[in-house]
Amino acid sequence: MGCLLRSWETLEVWHPSVQQRRILYRELSLLICLSPILQADLTMENDGEVTCSDASESGGAVAKAESLTWSCLSFVGRQLHQELEPVSCPILVISCFNGIGGSFRIYDVLGVRVMGKVTIDNCGEASRVTRTTWPEVEEYPDNVGS
Repeated sequence: MGCLLRSWETLEVWHPSVQQRRILYRELSLLICLSPILQADLTMENDGEVTCSDASESGGAVAKAESLTWSCLSFVGRQLHQELEPVSCPILVISCFNGIGGSFRIYDVLGVRVMGKVTIDNCGEASRVTRTTWPEVEEYPDNVGS
């Protein structure tokens, strides 16, 4: 809340001036920009684990793993034992900027079967990956700005 030093002055006035509104917008923008720090533990040490994310529109990424993490081993083990059915939960997952479906994948890893999956994305290649992996997904294009 230390970012909102002068915003309260603006909110207490019935008709704030242009300058007061600019101060309010500037302080709110600063607070929004700093919001990721609220979720970050800046005292954490680097654990050396390598992850790759292909957010490029023209390139690709390749990663090599020497072993599986415990979560991957757990997922593979679950897949090998068909008697371990996923737990059904009445959850609807709506994934905006879905990409290749990372938000859906976590439920697979956890062994949770959700009620429904909805994806919103405009990348045809990524949507094809999602559609192939989860054929039951409902797809909607991201038409904002077009």
